[in-house]
Amino acid sequence: MLVTNVFIAAFKSGWIKTTELLLELLTNPEYELVGNSVLLEEYRRWALKLGIENPAL
Repeated sequence: MLVTNVFIAAFKSGWIKTTELLLELLTNPEYELVGNSVLLEEYRRWALKLGIENPAL
């Protein structure tokens, strides 16, 4: 279970292992994330803010 704080902290701290883990979970089709639309929109906004042009969220 991942919480928003983990996602935000990973990106605020720069490129760290947690950042790599989150990107793996968000982009690898072998994993299925379950969440609500508000949380998903938050992830999408962060991805766009970080320069990911076409986030698969």
